[in-house]
Amino acid sequence: MTLNTGIVSFRLQAMCITKDRVRMCYSIGFSASSIVTTNFVTRMTDRYDPNGENCEINPHRPIADFELLIDAPSTYQHALVEDKHIVFIDRFANQRELPDHCYQIRYHQPCDNQTFLAWTDQVVNTFRHALIPSFLSFDLNNLVDILQAEPSKRFSLQSITLDEINDLGSTRPALGHANSLLFVIICGPALKLDVYAEVANSVTRSIKEHSSVYFTVYEYPHLPQLNIAMLYGTPNATKPENL
Repeated sequence: MTLNTGIVSFRLQAMCITKDRVRMCYSIGFSASSIVTTNFVTRMTDRYDPNGENCEINPHRPIADFELLIDAPSTYQHALVEDKHIVFIDRFANQRELPDHCYQIRYHQPCDNQTFLAWTDQVVNTFRHALIPSFLSFDLNNLVDILQAEPSKRFSLQSITLDEINDLGSTRPALGHANSLLFVIICGPALKLDVYAEVANSVTRSIKEHSSVYFTVYEYPHLPQLNIAMLYGTPNATKPENL
């Protein structure tokens, strides 16, 4: 692989890796808006501002760059707004139609309500952790790139520990079919470079040619062990994944 850092001196955002190259991604004056999350199970709505504090809002659902819709009815229709992206967070059985700027993250197999809600919390937190600035940060522009790079517009999200990273090829074969992936490394106060290299090398061995992978880091001082959240495209997601 070769390293491209470019000649532009703007703020470093994230590292995007393909099988045959590594490139640094830059942003030029991007101003992030909020992410609105609506949970149709709990009937709760809140807004997360990557540049500020998480705050509750009224249920009228103000304009945002992203909306996360948890367990929305299969007949749910949303007024499409230009440059606004809708992410449906669904149970495995809900294979909904996805209009322009709409995407779906499904749980990988049938499950009970408690398991599903715990997983949806993980999905929402992964989005938020990815957007918190770090030495290898990530913004909504990068998230758009990931979603648009998967033609099926369908994704899965799972979490693993560092002990599992070297067995990705055999334990997570679905990664080998993904066109687009995001790995959020959730670690203690300082991520060692050799650990990051171990994660990146294992991932690049497990993905197919020309797929794109983004890495970002969320540092949590009191985390007992490193965890890795994986968001990946599922172009052939018609059967449950065997994990």
